[in-house]
Amino acid sequence: MSFQTKLSSGEFAVLAEMNTPKGIDISDLITNVRYLKSRVDAIVIPDMDNGVMHMSALGGGALMRQQGVEPLIHVYGRDRNRMALQGDLLAAHVLGIHNLLVVQGEDMANGDHQDATVVNDLDETALLQMIGSLTQGTDMAGFELKGIPKFTIGCAIAPIADDAQLKREVDAAQKKIDAGAQYILLPPVFDT
Repeated sequence: MSFQTKLSSGEFAVLAEMNTPKGIDISDLITNVRYLKSRVDAIVIPDMDNGVMHMSALGGGALMRQQGVEPLIHVYGRDRNRMALQGDLLAAHVLGIHNLLVVQGEDMANGDHQDATVVNDLDETALLQMIGSLTQGTDMAGFELKGIPKFTIGCAIAPIADDAQLKREVDAAQKKIDAGAQYILLPPVFDT
């Protein structure tokens, strides 16, 4: 059963997160994907997690599809402008990658390419709206697409420490839902 089907039916979905390699040796990635294949509904693939250069989430997603695993890729505006994002999303759809998680992207200050230029052409809300536009058949400039992509689009919220943060996160989540998010992904929370 697909991730989208599980969400639509209200069933519990099991996800795992896996970084792509820093390089072209995909042997560990493939070994881990094969191990997880029958244990999860989809694998979440960050894109340049924590500001560290890795193979792109799009490349990782294509590899997951080749292994028969449903990928869920991170999408954010930190590293790409609106044209590149739209092009990557069209490519993702053609490659069979239909699950997206729109996130802010971590600060590059702790990454391994601290001199890289942060783009941030679109924030999370604008990105969700842009994806919505693509799924309606037009690009951000209003031009019609040849073929309409379909995506399952999600967003994330941060762990909540207190009532003030809870209010901010609920308000932010509502804006993201209004902009087109179909689900909200929460990071694991541990009680010590």
